[in-house]
Amino acid sequence: MKVVRACIADQLPEDDKIKLFKELGHQYTLFTAKGKGLIAKTIKEQFAGNDSIYLYSVFLRYMGNKDFAKQVLDLMLEGAFDVYTGTMLEVQVFRYMQNFKWYYSNIRNLHRKNIDAFQQILQIEDTYIKPENRNRKRIVLVTEHILSSAHAPTKIVSTIASILQKLGYEILLFLCPCDDVLPEDLWFQVYQMNSLPMIVKMPLRLYYKDQEIVGYQINMYQRNMKEYHMMLSIIRAWNPMFVFDLGTINPVVDLVNRFTTLVALEMSVLCPVSEGDILVRLGREEEALEQEYAAALLEHQTQLFMEENIPVLVDEACRTCPREELGLPEERFLIAIVGNRLDLDIDDAFITIMGTILERLPNADFVMIGEVSGLESKLAEGIYKERVYFLGYLKNLMEAYGSLDLYLNPIRYGGGFSSAMALIAGLPVVTLPNCDVAYNVGDEFVVPDVDEMIQIVERYATDQVFYQEKKTLARSYQEINTDAKMEAYVKKLLDEVYRLIDSREENDAGL
Repeated sequence: MKVVRACIADQLPEDDKIKLFKELGHQYTLFTAKGKGLIAKTIKEQFAGNDSIYLYSVFLRYMGNKDFAKQVLDLMLEGAFDVYTGTMLEVQVFRYMQNFKWYYSNIRNLHRKNIDAFQQILQIEDTYIKPENRNRKRIVLVTEHILSSAHAPTKIVSTIASILQKLGYEILLFLCPCDDVLPEDLWFQVYQMNSLPMIVKMPLRLYYKDQEIVGYQINMYQRNMKEYHMMLSIIRAWNPMFVFDLGTINPVVDLVNRFTTLVALEMSVLCPVSEGDILVRLGREEEALEQEYAAALLEHQTQLFMEENIPVLVDEACRTCPREELGLPEERFLIAIVGNRLDLDIDDAFITIMGTILERLPNADFVMIGEVSGLESKLAEGIYKERVYFLGYLKNLMEAYGSLDLYLNPIRYGGGFSSAMALIAGLPVVTLPNCDVAYNVGDEFVVPDVDEMIQIVERYATDQVFYQEKKTLARSYQEINTDAKMEAYVKKLLDEVYRLIDSREENDAGL
């Protein structure tokens, strides 16, 4: 009952909520498996389905824990939600992927449920077009949203689209943001994907290098079902060799798999949540998670592991932003933590890591770059007071990096692009393995555990010879992240995709 009261106490100050849930989270870890099961059983029996989902959303926000992820996924799968609500629940899963990742099969089931709901409404023709009857020089790109040149997925999509056009391919680009909303009584602090309001009724025009890329955005509103149907009909009529899904959550995209090949790439080392034929993997996870992925694959699905890292293309900063201009102190060792979801990425365990580093390094401070919610109050007392700086969103991250000393990665997914930018700017990186940052920065900047993470940060701050060696190594990453490398990467990816499509066609024909 204490937990329920905390969930519904809107007037309870945020600091008090944080402290209360921290205590409750600790108490929960002390329960036996039987005790935890009884808690889940009680919540399910004593509350309506939607109320239970809301309670678990509060637990996830303040306490994390993968037990809660499993329980709320079960409730989502049991619920009779319309396609918009079902899809936006899927977006919340994406937001808390660090907790949900161990339940890939369940997430796939939720995704499939939403795909089927879209098909019930749209009734997409499912006569399959054989690869031999498609236009091999046409490719459709679909992505969640396009925001700005500082947005990593936008940069990747723009780069791939421009290279494909340069290589002589015709491109169609569709944006399918999940920008609907959930009822406030269904989920605590609803997360939605941003979209560009100025392109709702007109084409988007992207300019990258010497290429113009034209795209169309279809927002997730009920009145846009007709537009979704039109998009799928256009794709079918245009008859591309395949549809390339670049990090889209929206389940409507998976309906193209009924008439053509769908290739899906997640903007992280995670396995795509997709019914696509070819699931492009940017890296490998720990063995137990890879086994979970493999067990969930359908008969028609193949994982395509790219052995080379996808290059990160960054324009060098025109200047270094002075510390004074950023409101940062001189003569301090400044450790950057960068991200768009720092309030979720930085949990109590990582705050403890930060505290230990501050205790060992009296001359060090932390610099938070990115939008935060509630994190400032968490870091306003004790050793953190006046030693943690919040810069918010920075339009030109590379300029700010020039005034900082080190990039420290929390335990999370995401951050791959900002960490690669840090290296190119000459900022050494410290990260644990099995994450997007570890994928991007390589073994030289990966540590095996939390203890060594703290030790290596201490060495960076106190051993100038070591620091300069690592700084020189970091700057060398500029040499392997070039336009030519990116073009070679896209060519190899295309070769592999076409090979898989053609080989499957031959196998189906019994050759």
